[in-house]
Amino acid sequence: MAPRPPAAARPPGHLADVTDDLRRPSEEALRAGAAPGDVVEAAVLARTPQTVAAPHHDRLLRPLIAAGRLRVAGAHYGLGSGRVGSSG
Repeated sequence: MAPRPPAAARPPGHLADVTDDLRRPSEEALRAGAAPGDVVEAAVLARTPQTVAAPHHDRLLRPLIAAGRLRVAGAHYGLGSGRVGSSG
């Protein structure tokens, strides 16, 4: 994993969390041969299942999911197309 940039170079607020979450999938997409213009989309699609799995490990949400009172679904929104696609 690439080292984090110095604090002064990090995006403000929660944007830093978003860029941190997409760093590894972006690097993996580049290594897999994704064209530079396709890296962000590939990274977001790769990260979606991890994001969907996260609430299953949350101590407050896990019981709701187990009881069938909460469902978590992954989706992505295409800014260019205006379409929503499901993920998994």
